[in-house]
Amino acid sequence: MRRFSLFYRRSPSFSTLACLGLTLAAAFGSFAVPSPSATAQETATSDERPTGELLFESTAQTFGANARKTRIGAISVVDEADGVGPVARCEIFETPESPWAFSLRFLVDRPVEKGEVLLLEFRARTVSAKTESGLGSLGAMFEVSQPPYVKSLNRRLELGLAWRDYSLPFRCVESRNAGGSAIVFFLGYLPQTVEIADVKLSSFGKNFDASTLRNSEPRYKGAEPDAPWRAAAQERIEKIRKGDLTLKVVDADGKPVPNAAVEIRQTRSAFGWGTAVVAGRLLAQGSDADKYRDFLVKYCNRAVFENDLKWFGWQNRRNRADVFRALDWLDERRIDVRGHCLVWPSWRNSTPRWRELASNPEALDAAIREHIRDEASALRGRVVDWDVVNEIHDNNDILKILGDDILVDWFQEARAADPNARLFINDYGILSGEGLDRRKQTSYFRAIKKLIDAGAPIGGIGMQSHFGQTATPPERLLEILDRFAELGLPISITEHDVDAADKAFQAEFTRDFLTAAFSHPAVDEILVWGFWERSHWRPESAYFTADWTPTPAGKVWQELVGETWRSNLDATSNENGSVATRVFLGDYSVTVRVGDKTSTVETTVEKNAAEPVVVRLAD
Repeated sequence: MRRFSLFYRRSPSFSTLACLGLTLAAAFGSFAVPSPSATAQETATSDERPTGELLFESTAQTFGANARKTRIGAISVVDEADGVGPVARCEIFETPESPWAFSLRFLVDRPVEKGEVLLLEFRARTVSAKTESGLGSLGAMFEVSQPPYVKSLNRRLELGLAWRDYSLPFRCVESRNAGGSAIVFFLGYLPQTVEIADVKLSSFGKNFDASTLRNSEPRYKGAEPDAPWRAAAQERIEKIRKGDLTLKVVDADGKPVPNAAVEIRQTRSAFGWGTAVVAGRLLAQGSDADKYRDFLVKYCNRAVFENDLKWFGWQNRRNRADVFRALDWLDERRIDVRGHCLVWPSWRNSTPRWRELASNPEALDAAIREHIRDEASALRGRVVDWDVVNEIHDNNDILKILGDDILVDWFQEARAADPNARLFINDYGILSGEGLDRRKQTSYFRAIKKLIDAGAPIGGIGMQSHFGQTATPPERLLEILDRFAELGLPISITEHDVDAADKAFQAEFTRDFLTAAFSHPAVDEILVWGFWERSHWRPESAYFTADWTPTPAGKVWQELVGETWRSNLDATSNENGSVATRVFLGDYSVTVRVGDKTSTVETTVEKNAAEPVVVRLAD
């Protein structure tokens, strides 16, 4: 569900809250500007864009009026940045208590009237940000310039790494004299550096059709229904994800049986589809727990514990019994388990004991090796994959002490403790952030190549794939996957989600991301990092709301994983008793019926299968 956040600069009284709530309800209700349809957006091209009365336009001087530096952050003026200028460069050093604690602010020295259609336009981009996606964030506001700061516009935006034009139409909810209203950009969401340029505010009067104005909704190149990448992806899926299934129906004497009714039902996909789970929820009682388990049984053949196998989860001895009971439940249903993770090499993600050993590298090294051996050996045969090390690019306090070469030793320790599990490195920000963080991609590529060259028993590459409201174009996704596929290792999408309040965008990009990844030959599994709103680290990303209503993105998962990419069909044997078809790779149950005779066989369809499957009808 969409959530609106109300921002205050001070603790308001109850009456102020009530007043503000009613005013904002009006802003998002009867006075709300509807999102333009695709047709309206297409007609509002640069050539046909309506021109309003300009109320405000930024200059180097207006940016300079905001220039300052505090403990929280700094704003400076840059003449030109990649062809854009002047620019307000906004650096946030630490996350303040509230997003508005550090803002870029412009008073509007023209009067505005209630009901007036206004358009805020600006350019913005992320320079750097400490987020999973690598993208920054700002809040774009138009508000009364005095308490209680009633807002006519309140939009939280995620900023890409490239310059982008933003266009935000809205209706003014209060009349104000000159200087009584302000354009404000809230910046204090996280440590980040973002740049803002070309800020404009225009008026179109009270009777203007606001739907004809361009409204910046999340978008990405390749979202078009006829985008060329789509046909190519479907061709690859047909080629690499399917195999030939030939059935031969015979009677008790081995003679062909024509016109037999044949039911072909896929029972398990060869491709890994999965989700993060919580051991306690798998073992819980009640209707929510039943629905939680039902999702896994119906849509997943892989699972990864969200926190239970991280160092703090594993060291909780009382939790281990639940972990093993949950593993038993998953094993009984043939749901393979990915182990996450053995080492997360930063102080904030490791045990306090390790930090106490920071001044004693030998003891620190020994403690980490002991942990790897303890956990990996205890779970030998219970997990199919291990994330041996997680997020070394940004979580590397321990590596700064022990050196990067210690990674090879950690992989070797894991291999000695569990000879059969595939061993992975895992990181974020490789596919997300519009795919523009080439520095991190190169760093990750080189780290993997170094492990391979050093003889580390690395068996795969993990890419987390957390997204927000800024998508990576599918063609760019495929380019990045192509590059890492050159290393010759399978690629796992380990922690996918799309954290977006815009549910249409979320569903659209979920479909395109899953399609692009599933179509790439190096990718062999896709795991989402949760699926239910009440058990998700980013609830807006969930496939099911708290009451188990599927979100549009959840319906995409159900459709693609449960139907489109699963083969269930009925056929009739020909005069030779044969059925030949092409199906998705995996396990199948085949049932043949002729009159009152029935026979069922289980079979597995693999790539390049040659021999037909014989189904014999007994007397």
